[in-house]
Amino acid sequence: MPYFKSSDATQDPMTEQKIRAIVQDELNNNYRSGAPMVPPHTHDGVNNLKVGAVNLIPNTKFLGTINVTAGSSSENTLIINGIKNPVSVSFYGLSRNNWNDTTNAPTGAATVKSSITGNAQLGVVKYLIASGIVPPNGISVISNVVQGCSLTTFDGTSGYWIPRPAANPFGLAQIYSSDGTTSVGTMQVVSFTETSITLQCPLLSGWSVKGQIIIT
Repeated sequence: MPYFKSSDATQDPMTEQKIRAIVQDELNNNYRSGAPMVPPHTHDGVNNLKVGAVNLIPNTKFLGTINVTAGSSSENTLIINGIKNPVSVSFYGLSRNNWNDTTNAPTGAATVKSSITGNAQLGVVKYLIASGIVPPNGISVISNVVQGCSLTTFDGTSGYWIPRPAANPFGLAQIYSSDGTTSVGTMQVVSFTETSITLQCPLLSGWSVKGQIIIT
């Protein structure tokens, strides 16, 4: 590697630009030779900046259970505060009919129920979906949020479980009636900040959704 001696008056003094060029040449040489561009090292706070696991591994920032019954969008809005830089939201739950909105209890055995799994990614994201797929009525595509869900529905009339692997590519949870095409509710991440997430889940009367929310 070329170098300059302080006593060599015939050479130009080392400048930051020259030092950067030399370092870059060495990095390129290492890359072509198969040696790692960054040698093995430890971030111990002495020779290198100390980095904790919390800065590298997504950690659970919120875990809780929600129970949603019929109401308007304003009534069925959940704002979760105190979350630092959320990056994803996951939902694992169950929807059912035959629910009494007043007593918040079932009125009888559910004739339609679904097991739901959904996820939302927050940030600069893009959708990759089949051509021609559009949001259901009343559902908006939320800026900087990509979310979707899958579910398996039990139809008490037929006695069959009906899988829907792509129930709604625009919502965290989708609730269908027994015909499998009529939406009775959708849970969505409608907005987020560096410290909070807002969920909405309006439902038709006689339905409920209960499950676990995990935010990382």
